Amino acid sequence: MGTMMQIGPAGAGPIEQTALSLRHAAVGAVRALDRVLLMCVKHLFAWQERARQRQQMAELCPHMRADMGLTDADVWVETRKPFWQG
Repeated sequence: MGTMMQIGPAGAGPIEQTALSLRHAAVGAVRALDRVLLMCVKHLFAWQERARQRQQMAELCPHMRADMGLTDADVWVETRKPFWQG
């Protein structure tokens, strides 16, 4: 009878082991990149929303500002901030 060949990492030769190691490293790198890209997209959406809210605040009429307890100075300070600043 012939010898039985093992399937999987335990019976893999050096080329297969290297390929498996590279595959694991690539999967880890892709997952890390995915997390970074997702974080960037979340920041972009937050910045866009912040800019939209500040634009709406700038367009409020004086009596609406007063109803919200905002002074003209409050609105001026908030609407002059860059979109990335909270």
